Amino acid sequence: MPAPSKIMVLLNDAERAELDRRIKENGFGGYRTLAAWLQERGYEISKSSVHAYGQELEQQCKKIRIATEQADYIRRMFPDDDAGMMDGVLRTFVAELFSYMQDFSIEKGSMDPTKMGKLIGDLSRATVSQKKLQAQIREEERQLAAEAARDAVSEQGVSAEIADMIYRQVLGVDRPALEAPST
Repeated sequence: MPAPSKIMVLLNDAERAELDRRIKENGFGGYRTLAAWLQERGYEISKSSVHAYGQELEQQCKKIRIATEQADYIRRMFPDDDAGMMDGVLRTFVAELFSYMQDFSIEKGSMDPTKMGKLIGDLSRATVSQKKLQAQIREEERQLAAEAARDAVSEQGVSAEIADMIYRQVLGVDRPALEAPST
């Protein structure tokens, strides 16, 4: 594993944040000027180190932009459906995870199998919970629709037997006849 960057070791969070801001402001360029700025502040950090750090920062920014675009896309695809949105997020995450796992450039020992197992377990539990919630919501919606249909036909003077038959058909079950709602 490569040694940590001098920038990560020597600069505190505030100084690193200022360097990040300057790198972005310079369009991920101007590393010679940034190295000189760091030297003025008392740090012996080469242009090459600043350049390597800047490239890593640029890659992080690209990943954040892509993740933001994916999240925005999912939000637009499921504007009023939280369960659908969560399903989209989980699917995106799983795709990224598999892509990461298939990357043959991963160095042996760089991925902790225990953490990966926990991550997969957490993801599986989230998926199961999300599917249960979706099923519960569908059942509640079907129940409400069946009750609304039964009530609507009852209000129109249809017999209780017919109203109950419609109720059972909407639910998709054969239940014993229910008492007609009182009007």
